[in-house]
Amino acid sequence: MDFPQARSRPVTAEGVEVVNYTHFVSPDGQSFRGFDSERNSVAYSVQSGEGKAVPGLNPAEICFRLAGDGKSVYVYRPAVPVLVSRVELNTGHRQLWKELNPPDPAGINFIRTPHISADGKAYAYNYNRILFDLYPVDGLK
Repeated sequence: MDFPQARSRPVTAEGVEVVNYTHFVSPDGQSFRGFDSERNSVAYSVQSGEGKAVPGLNPAEICFRLAGDGKSVYVYRPAVPVLVSRVELNTGHRQLWKELNPPDPAGINFIRTPHISADGKAYAYNYNRILFDLYPVDGLK
């Protein structure tokens, strides 16, 4: 692909991070979600690079998907089970969307970032499970 006269430029100051495997760009392409240097979820303007804190979130939560309407985001806190909430961007109003918990949570140490369709009607997630077998041994010296 040829980009005549195109010049790249940083969109934000150094230190802004995005969450891998997420949908973080707004439907209109004018903003994206990321973390500032203190791990707060922030909406950044693509044009100016200025950030606006997403109300109602805390640094332990990951803002990972814009809802299809562009007016709210899906967030979760890495834990087992994962509680996924939908948070309105302007007000910070929060509503529990879904609890993700595998049928057998034995050995699960974390659930990865969920994937939710734009309309919120379908989702998928995976997790890491570590299981061990323990055998008693008698008579060792």
